[in-house]
Parts: sequence; C-alpha cells; structure tokens
Amino acid sequence: MKVVSALIIGLCAIVAASLLSQGLMGLRTADRYVTVKGMAEREVQADLALWPIRFVATGSTLDEAQNKARSSREAIMAFLKLQAIDQSAVELQRLDVTDTRANPYAGNNNEQ
Repeated sequence: MKVVSALIIGLCAIVAASLLSQGLMGLRTADRYVTVKGMAEREVQADLALWPIRFVATGSTLDEAQNKARSSREAIMAFLKLQAIDQSAVELQRLDVTDTRANPYAGNNNEQ
C-alpha cells in the first residue's frame, strides 16, 4: 500500500513538473512572435486643410486696436484671395481682447 501511494505521488510529481516546464517555456517564447494582420498603403487627395492664422493688433484705445485688427484681417483675406482660396472657405474664430492696463500684476500701468 505504501509503495502504491509512493508511486502515485511520484507519478503526480513528474506530470506536474512536466506541465510546469511546458508552461514556463510557453511564457518565454510567447513574446518572440508578432502577428501582423495586414498593411495597406495608398495616396489620397486631401479635401480639408486647417491653417490657423493668428494676428495681434495693439493700440492705446479700443478704436485704434479695432482699426488695426480690421486692416490686418483685410490684408490676410486679400492674400488668401490671391491664393485662390474662396472667402466662404475661411472661418473666423474667436477674438481675444486683453486690457493690459487692467492687469494689476503688470509692471507699469501708468498712463504715458
């Protein structure tokens, strides 16, 4: 009875060691392969282009800054028209106004 038990335990130990070695071998070799499902390359013609254009206008009064901004905007639109870009294809984004005299952390806010 003891011999049969010892043989069964020994056989189980051999099977367990074999399964463990196969599992460890599979772990080591699994990262050596890469599966590629396919790759295609073709050229396509773009139908959309985004060109952000930023300009800055400064002035001592709001009217002066607005006039400079309007002049810059007209110059940019004229340039785009020369490049055969339709004005309906141009989209104007937000306008940012910064009052530098209202900034309490600016160095010199005195009127000059």
